Amino acid sequence: MIHTNALIVWLLLGFFGSAYHLIPEEAKRDIESPMLAYAQLAILMVGALGAVIGYTLGIHERRSLRQGVHRGAAPGAGDLVFDAAIVGPLLGLEPGAFMEELKKGMVHQVHEQGTGVGHGRRRVTFRYRARQSVLILDALARAMHVA
Repeated sequence: MIHTNALIVWLLLGFFGSAYHLIPEEAKRDIESPMLAYAQLAILMVGALGAVIGYTLGIHERRSLRQGVHRGAAPGAGDLVFDAAIVGPLLGLEPGAFMEELKKGMVHQVHEQGTGVGHGRRRVTFRYRARQSVLILDALARAMHVA
């Protein structure tokens, strides 16, 4: 994601630079406020730097304080154990391929515990590339909903 942001910033810098060069040349006038151009450059650079820092620290991921993000086995998920023969096909993978991708760190798991009205319920989300599967479990770890 950082590489994509850098590409967008690079393109924007090119557009701004060409605009600040071509518009005065075509209009046969100097730029009204060169300081405004430098301010725009500084704002763009601060925004790009903020995006890079944000992605590096992971603050762009939507999750609450009660949510845990784990790869592979889910420490803190209690006694939950998932069968690759069940979860793999939900992500379009054979059980063996699921286990291999899990070992590589390509399958991600997000485990959330319900609070308030949903106390005792758990939501487990498995992600593999562009695919996602969500399992909602009751207090006895029985599947209530699979999507």
